[in-house]
Amino acid sequence: MENATVLAFVENLIERCERDVVNGKLKLNGIISEKEYQALQIVVKILSDFSETTPSKAISKEPDLPKTISIKPVFVPIHPNLNSIGIDRAENPDILLCLDFGTAMSKAFATDKTDENLIDLKIGREAGQSEPIYSLISSIFVTDSGRILFGHHAISESTHADATNRKRFDSIKDILCKDVMCDLDEAPLDIAYNPTNIALTKGDMVTLFLAYFTDMATSQLQANGYSRYVNRRFTRPVLPLDRAPWAENQLRVLMARAQVLADTLHGKWHNGIDAAIAKKVLTDIRDLEVLPTYLIDNGVIEPVAAVGSRFRSLRCKNTLRRLLMVIDVGAGTIDYALFAEVHEINAPIKFFELSGSIQVLRQAGDMVDKLLRNYILKKANVTISDSDFSMIDADLSLRIRQIKEQLFREKKVNFTLTNDQLGQVTLSEFIKQPAVKEFENLIHEKFFQCLNGVHKSWIDRFSNGDLTVVFTGGGATLPMIRSIEKKNL
Repeated sequence: MENATVLAFVENLIERCERDVVNGKLKLNGIISEKEYQALQIVVKILSDFSETTPSKAISKEPDLPKTISIKPVFVPIHPNLNSIGIDRAENPDILLCLDFGTAMSKAFATDKTDENLIDLKIGREAGQSEPIYSLISSIFVTDSGRILFGHHAISESTHADATNRKRFDSIKDILCKDVMCDLDEAPLDIAYNPTNIALTKGDMVTLFLAYFTDMATSQLQANGYSRYVNRRFTRPVLPLDRAPWAENQLRVLMARAQVLADTLHGKWHNGIDAAIAKKVLTDIRDLEVLPTYLIDNGVIEPVAAVGSRFRSLRCKNTLRRLLMVIDVGAGTIDYALFAEVHEINAPIKFFELSGSIQVLRQAGDMVDKLLRNYILKKANVTISDSDFSMIDADLSLRIRQIKEQLFREKKVNFTLTNDQLGQVTLSEFIKQPAVKEFENLIHEKFFQCLNGVHKSWIDRFSNGDLTVVFTGGGATLPMIRSIEKKNL
């Protein structure tokens, strides 16, 4: 077996090793193949032979055995796939693809001619996730060796023990929501996200994730017999008036680039993308004079998209007017919007967004992660003055989302810190913490700001003393969110 083949099999075996997000121990995902086993045997023999060539054992060494190992990766350039630019209009014009670019999870669905004809898009399964199969994990991690990993692979690799001063992108959308408004192609990444000497930018990271997301969605379209090149809409977060146009323009350009990149890197995501290769392809695409912008429609703000997806196919059975509030709970933000809902018999339900009602709280699921991390450190008596604080905190930061999910699913969670300290947190004790209660109060304040932002006449005319609230998003079941149901208006 050639050295390059041995290296490939061993690297594949390493990539299939995952670290348990709770106890931090390594485990192998799947079984060892015969070829991988042979590769391991060869590595052991080569290293054994190499160790025997040291001065202390040189006399017993046969002269024809190798003294060094020299296996160098070959840089193979990848040229942009321009299939999407070779046409000037969407194929399958009756298909509309909708991309919900999320913080923790991203979702996609598509319709054929009418809203009632949905196309099954298992984007999580397309990415190789065991679960969820209809949502895509929105994470990116750049390894020390310079590979850019996506989704569940990013989470698995980033939870390795040596995590000091390393960060994983779990909130790509935060770049659009919170970072300085600038040309994202010129905004460099912090070394905590990019330990390589490749000059990756924030624009690169957003484009890479959008390409990964686009490829999973359009590949599922292909699996259902449709083209990859269909019209699409995208959701965008609720943003201040000065930021919204900038974010919309950035997204439209980056999503058009993402289709070219998705075609170029199709089938290559599983093992990650070499940072140098990614940068070269991104630069080539950035320099293109034409992009498939004909595919990209305008963005839809998230609470409006949420109400549309919930009620798109319902038809009225009686006449009714009421107020409907949508609270969309993501990882990065909680978005609020108030609608006048009008039912007329045998007609589609109509919704009118009420001016002044749109509110956003830029603290959501990620804030719960932060509060839980702080509580675990406090419970374990770990303080910033401890010599191993940075290591413990960095490792816990990379695993906290999975720990949180287990806590809210099973009502308790056992944790292991990198200093081998063990502990347990119960949901009942956590939600009683003062910081958690303060966060809950902020959620309630935004709820009332949403109501008070509209003219009183809407309340008088449509509410009849009642308000229907629809909770959507990955954090919709959090107890500090659902406590709104107990509020008196």
